[in-house]
Amino acid sequence: LFDKLKTELCYDENRVFAVGNSSGAWLANELGCKYAGDTKGHALRGILPNTGGLPNQTQFAPTCSGKPLAGMWIYEDSDTGSGSNGNLYAIARAMKAASCTSDGYASAVAAGSVTSFSIGNGVPDTTCQRIVGCAAPFPLVVCALSGTSHSHDDLVNPGFAAFLHALAPP
Repeated sequence: LFDKLKTELCYDENRVFAVGNSSGAWLANELGCKYAGDTKGHALRGILPNTGGLPNQTQFAPTCSGKPLAGMWIYEDSDTGSGSNGNLYAIARAMKAASCTSDGYASAVAAGSVTSFSIGNGVPDTTCQRIVGCAAPFPLVVCALSGTSHSHDDLVNPGFAAFLHALAPP
């Protein structure tokens, strides 16, 4: 896809993101895992998954580059359709690649290593949290919601826009 797009579109190869909802979010996480820091012209700058994670079973684990990338995850802790454990696994993998001081989202919250990330649109500032103590050019934001919903348009649209805006050059 990258090679095809290069022949048809003009775009900044340093600002390519994978975005997905539900099963598309699982794909975005896997693409980020594989293509973060890719030096063959297929690098992803970041991922924006809504209600989807990474498989944490050894037999299904994707091949990851181990390189950092920016990311914003939106999910609900009791959503059985997306599997919150898969989200937590994806976030922990991204935190490790970004050399964060905490080893997972729950430990970052417990250590006070998160700060509010405002997305606007009337959404309370505490809804999303930026993990601090990670490599500076690779911010990681988590919107861990209570509930079982699988749809978050009220957060996805302003949240992803705020995240991308925060990464824009000054």
